[in-house]
Amino acid sequence: MNKTEEYHLIQHRGGALAFDGILAPTLPKMSEVYTGSEAHQILLPLDEMNALHIRRALKLAKNKINGPGGTAELLKIHPNTLRKKMDKLRIPYGRKKIASLGK
Repeated sequence: MNKTEEYHLIQHRGGALAFDGILAPTLPKMSEVYTGSEAHQILLPLDEMNALHIRRALKLAKNKINGPGGTAELLKIHPNTLRKKMDKLRIPYGRKKIASLGK
């Protein structure tokens, strides 16, 4: 647990904890990940890279999962496959997202 997460645990006053956005500012930009000499490239774990990519696509699709202009369409995958990946990566969506925002 890092100091930021520890701080949020100490300050938390009930309900579900959400750490969304805490790690995002520390992640390198895509240009930093894919540029530079091979010796200096930053490699993120694949799950972190996938989660980052899905979150960016969700933002572009305004949190819409399926249908025209949805995240699944942008990523060219089936909506159920996207939902399974989001569950695995603990990315809330639909009712789960609404419930996590309300707490």
